[in-house]
Amino acid sequence: MGAQKLPFSNASQACKTYLQNISKVSINLVKLSNEHEADVFVKLLSENAFKETIWIGANRSDAKQPFIWYMDGSTALFDYTDWSQGTQPGDCIGFSYTTQPISGTDKWTIVKTIDNKPCDMMRSFICEHEVPLCTNPPGGFNQTTMIIKPSIMAPRSIVQVQCAPGTLKDPITSNNRLSGFDVDLSLSENSYKCTGKRFNNSPNPEDPLKFQPQLFYSGYLLPTCSYVKCPLFPELLDNIENKPQVPVGSDSLIYDYGQNITLQCSRGYVSFQNPNSTLATMVCAHASTTFNLGLWDPENYQACIAVRCNETELDIIIPKNAKLVTARNRITEQVFGLHQVNQFYSYGNVISIRCNPGYLFNDRTTEKQVSCELAPGSNTIGEYRGYSGTVLPLPTECQEATCLYEQAVIQSDYNMEPYFIVMKSNIDVMNLTKHSGVPYPRGTVIRYFCKDGYESIHQNSELNITCARIEKVPVSLTGRIYTEPKEAESAAKLSSIMFIMVFIFLGLILLLDLATIGRDFKQIRKNIKLQRRRLKHSGNKSKVG
Repeated sequence: MGAQKLPFSNASQACKTYLQNISKVSINLVKLSNEHEADVFVKLLSENAFKETIWIGANRSDAKQPFIWYMDGSTALFDYTDWSQGTQPGDCIGFSYTTQPISGTDKWTIVKTIDNKPCDMMRSFICEHEVPLCTNPPGGFNQTTMIIKPSIMAPRSIVQVQCAPGTLKDPITSNNRLSGFDVDLSLSENSYKCTGKRFNNSPNPEDPLKFQPQLFYSGYLLPTCSYVKCPLFPELLDNIENKPQVPVGSDSLIYDYGQNITLQCSRGYVSFQNPNSTLATMVCAHASTTFNLGLWDPENYQACIAVRCNETELDIIIPKNAKLVTARNRITEQVFGLHQVNQFYSYGNVISIRCNPGYLFNDRTTEKQVSCELAPGSNTIGEYRGYSGTVLPLPTECQEATCLYEQAVIQSDYNMEPYFIVMKSNIDVMNLTKHSGVPYPRGTVIRYFCKDGYESIHQNSELNITCARIEKVPVSLTGRIYTEPKEAESAAKLSSIMFIMVFIFLGLILLLDLATIGRDFKQIRKNIKLQRRRLKHSGNKSKVG
């Protein structure tokens, strides 16, 4: 193997003429068109302890052309390994492999290397040729519903039988094992082994075309592979304009594996696979856990999804000192909380933006709403719009909450003195008879004084109101608290009223007790009379007897 080293063209010619007087078989440099072939080739090299770089059958005419397999002209793609894509000088491909330890383990990995070098370099080479393959697998193989992996049954190979895409294996299998000349008891179920022999007593026995292949199987009959069917229940399709119609008396339609249906998404919805289109496609594409039943792609009938508005644009809209709090879909009435913020940006959702505690918008409200709608002239692009009176753009920030001075003005029926004290801090204290006409900052305390003969509900002559946090003042968004003073009653009058009420209460109790005693006394007298009559009646009966 590889004892001779030649330039690329000489090596390919040596392969071509190797059996020219013995066989008509085509012999070429090795072709490694996929990873499986490369792995098998590496195994062959390693078994023979061969680690030199060898020529393989790919080259190019110049640096501007792609590499091709010279034996059939197909493009040489080495996507199974990392290589320079031909950027290095040289128009002929060499192949080699190395073994490297896997860090932290006692195992090794194989690294395959492809490189392009000048074609006049001297390198080893290996030739290959086709041989008759094994065919006609026994044991119930069905070429329409089954496939073989690897797909070629070459001599000295073991292959596995699988159900073809779009089919599923029947769960009911036979455990009976047959015997015969084509049975190899060492094989597992669903497997074949290809071997063969040469007839050395025939002319030119080394001719590859005279090799006779033979195929063996495990003796177990292959299970049946049945075609996948996908039931479609149109009533489960949401946001679709053209739901398929089902026959009378049925609730579903049946589709074969690979079949697809085209659906028109409703307004505000686009294709799951292509958000730039309102036409969606569902394909019967997957096998389910239930025998013979397939699954649709996209799964769960999600062919059409809501148009999405840009998340970054919403982040820009949110003012300073404000945050997102909730979203509600105006079409379905579905509500989304903060743990579902990813759902906020969908078509039809009304999103609430709220100032932080202690802050207000410039119109003295705490909350604004924007909705995700379709952009004008588009069925696939979303944009944000103001909702329920909200005007965009929003202010850049929420302002710290203040209290309106108008709600702290003394009215004539409040029975308060016309002067008051405003305390904005321990050192900022003002005696006023008139408000300055600007809102008061949070934390401001205003002290009012009751007129003579009046007191507050706290039974003193003063009343303080505080510009407090909004959440603590349910009566007003501005934080105003007002308590109207009441005229004080005299203590003597209150005492007299309380004494009369206590006397009436005790009198009622006494009358109730007397009435109860009288009723009980009458009942006792009645019982005594009744007992006397019974005794008298009993005595008369004794005399008669």
